[in-house]
Amino acid sequence: MTDNQVRNNDHEGNLSGVILTFLLSLAIFFWRVIVFAEPTITGDALYYSFPLRTYAWKILKDGTLPLWTNAIMGGYPLLAMSSLALGYPLTWGYAFLPGHWAEQLYVAAPFLLTPTFTYLYVREIGRSRYAALLAALSFGYSGFSLATVNGYLTNGVMWLPLLLLVLERSPRTSTVKSALLICLVYTISILNGLAQAFVYVGLITALYALAFGFWTQNERRPRFRPFLIVIVGMLLAMGLSGFQTLETWQAIKLSVRQGLTYDTFTEGSYTLYSAVKSFIAPRFNMVDMPIYVPPISLLMAIAGLTVIFRADRKLDPRILFWAVLAVIASVLLLGNNTPLYRILYYIPFLNLFRVPARHGIEWSFAVAVLSAYGWDSLKAITFKSRSRTQSRETLLLLATFVLSVVGCYWIWLAFRFGNEDWERAYVVAKLVFTVIAVLATMFYFTSERPIKLGVWAILCLACLVESFIVFQPLWYPVQGRGKAFFLEPAPATTFLQQFKNDQARVFTDGPDIPQRFDSYNRVALFGLENVGGYEPAMLVRFSKALGNVGPDTGQLRRDLHSNSNLFDPRSHVLDLLSAKYVTTFFDPGASLDQTVNKDGIVFEATAASIKLRPGESIFLSSGEPVDGDTVAVVSTLGYSGNIHDNEPVASLELESDQGKVEKTLLAGRDTAEWAHERSDVKRTIQHRQAAIFDSAPGDDSQTFTGYRYLATIPLDAYRKWQGIKITNISDAHLSIWKLTIYDSKTHASHPLPIMPLDRWNPIFNQNQVIVMENSRAMPRAWLADEVRVVSNEDALLSIQGHLPFDPRTTALVEEPVPNYTGDGEPFSGQPSAVVQSYGPTHIIVETASTKSSILVLADVYYPGWVATVDGQPTPLYQTDYILRGLPVKAGKHLVEMRYTAPAAGTGLVVSFISALLIISIVVFGKRLDRPTNG
Repeated sequence: MTDNQVRNNDHEGNLSGVILTFLLSLAIFFWRVIVFAEPTITGDALYYSFPLRTYAWKILKDGTLPLWTNAIMGGYPLLAMSSLALGYPLTWGYAFLPGHWAEQLYVAAPFLLTPTFTYLYVREIGRSRYAALLAALSFGYSGFSLATVNGYLTNGVMWLPLLLLVLERSPRTSTVKSALLICLVYTISILNGLAQAFVYVGLITALYALAFGFWTQNERRPRFRPFLIVIVGMLLAMGLSGFQTLETWQAIKLSVRQGLTYDTFTEGSYTLYSAVKSFIAPRFNMVDMPIYVPPISLLMAIAGLTVIFRADRKLDPRILFWAVLAVIASVLLLGNNTPLYRILYYIPFLNLFRVPARHGIEWSFAVAVLSAYGWDSLKAITFKSRSRTQSRETLLLLATFVLSVVGCYWIWLAFRFGNEDWERAYVVAKLVFTVIAVLATMFYFTSERPIKLGVWAILCLACLVESFIVFQPLWYPVQGRGKAFFLEPAPATTFLQQFKNDQARVFTDGPDIPQRFDSYNRVALFGLENVGGYEPAMLVRFSKALGNVGPDTGQLRRDLHSNSNLFDPRSHVLDLLSAKYVTTFFDPGASLDQTVNKDGIVFEATAASIKLRPGESIFLSSGEPVDGDTVAVVSTLGYSGNIHDNEPVASLELESDQGKVEKTLLAGRDTAEWAHERSDVKRTIQHRQAAIFDSAPGDDSQTFTGYRYLATIPLDAYRKWQGIKITNISDAHLSIWKLTIYDSKTHASHPLPIMPLDRWNPIFNQNQVIVMENSRAMPRAWLADEVRVVSNEDALLSIQGHLPFDPRTTALVEEPVPNYTGDGEPFSGQPSAVVQSYGPTHIIVETASTKSSILVLADVYYPGWVATVDGQPTPLYQTDYILRGLPVKAGKHLVEMRYTAPAAGTGLVVSFISALLIISIVVFGKRLDRPTNG
């Protein structure tokens, strides 16, 4: 029997019933949202897009264009944050819905639209209704949909099957209409803002079009017509979205995305073994995106591939296309574990995208389509052997019932014992479930008129049960999320709101714990400006200044070490960025910073600990040489489960008048994990506890005790010590709490200042969160009378404290300032720079000085900012490595700065021209093109 006969024998049903199935699936996954009004927004959606989209849409609703923001990272072009997707229709809910519900709509929509679009495409290529349903559920609820990059990938990729649907219909549609439909759909994918998604979608569609032209060619249609349709449509889409993409591209060229190292490029790679484990037990094994498809889909896909080897069947070339793509994707997701991936590293633009595991997109879609072919292939084979018997229909219902029972048991097992100790039980339950699903499917294939409800239930259960198991812990890590969870600030943020009008910034140093500690972009929700932040295209100069931080200011860029700690006493970075208030998370609890005498050694009071990330160093000194023969260190480790006993975790390099002495801190001997006794840590920790300095409740519920540890290390010499450099040489986080040079002869203690109270004044301490006031923070604008021309490398070293530099008197520029003399007549009163008006894109400063000076603004330098002094255009200079400044003469002056967004302006012109071109094509295209038949 032919495929057409199989399809005709299939009970068709209408699309509304299928969409109802997808709506039911959506309701099952988001049942807590529906029943308890508890939005499920987590991961990047919670920390990145939700706060900044809320912020940006507030600007839009106030009637202003969202061109620039001062809310994070010392300033950033807001429209360049393409992942905010302000032009994407599914984010427009922010215009009329509360932010958390608008974001919920965005992240949930693909769970309905992805399977719907996939179903339509698979039906278009001639597959039966149940085969298309299998493919739709398989891709719509695969590991791709459950990825931790919540919403971004799914919203960008879900338009792929719709593009393919347009291509499949192009032989029956005019060239103009097909190209315009491609333009419309691809524009939406681009406006979603995740370049990795729309580039992959574009490449797959272009390759499909190229192949499609060969397998559907005839005398009336050129072979390359589908490919040309796609290229024209995509070029129009790129032009139409230019208002967003050109501004983004300018930011990317200045960001950490340019020049990724190969190790960074391949971050997030699967090994062959881990990929197989991710497919078998995705609940316990994943790298960014689980390599998960329903087992029944993979088995059906393999069955579909058997057609290639059967001489009695005509091969649909689509099978070969998707088979090849599945193989290529399965290799690419191995990243640095296959030499083939290095080829991508040398392909421009493609080398901007990290995480090879995301090639699971192509893998899961290809398997889904092939599973539809496999379903129909098995159906055709078994059709001749069918006999209508009531017993088989009864067995079908019985198998469905058993499948449901096993599925419920499996879900209970996953939630009751969701840890690695139960991975084997999980796999066994999955194996039983899969076997029953396959047997139930065989009953369907061998029944002439199977019960529709039974077949429908089998497909839904087989495709959704494990997806639901994986979905819940990823998307619902915390339950009971009401409005307060998203919209009410943490206590420390509430405390800081009283200072938001004094033009000072905050810096959040610690993990984001909503309702307890607001970090990164969340403070923008509450009217505060954060030196920290989270942006995948962080400006490279800003990253270097903060110690080679990555997309968020809490993590280092992969394979790069920090050459300076922000809290090093010599560092000026936070001062220059006007970070007057710092919030930090106290791991071992509050009130542990007093002056202490421990075993005769005196330790000085400190405002907080200094946290050293892997590879990070800090130099500590009392200012004058001190005598001693012992160094005493109070420290803790964090995230140190993989650190073994006696493993070196830090190097100590002490400088003296007679040379250097090097010592090493060892895990288990000198320091240890602060949460060593917490139940989940205790099961996996691989080093013992060191000598305990003190302890405190580790959490509010006092479920465990947090510890600090004391290491007393002989220096094997009695010298005058000038200072000590401490370097974290482990993969864990190291916190230095107190440090003293001790003289065992005189019993004198010489504490070295760590976060000294004369600079860092604790003004808030609650729930393990402390707020410190930085007495050295610079104002938002100031005048410096000395200009020093330096290289960018020396400017970086200077602001980090490695070279002499006083920002109050000196401005570092990287090119000569013409006609700058630095002289002038005396002026009564102190030099001043008063900010009269401070908006996102317009700043007014009034200056007064007795001599020529450089006006320095504590905002990042970025192309597109222009300035005038008393109405006369004046060039801006890259100042103090990351800031912007300009020269002003003696006397009083009015300085204005504006952000002109030239890239966005050019993009808007491109979008306008593209729109006119599209209108012209619509108006005149019908005269040049006529629909072709067949």
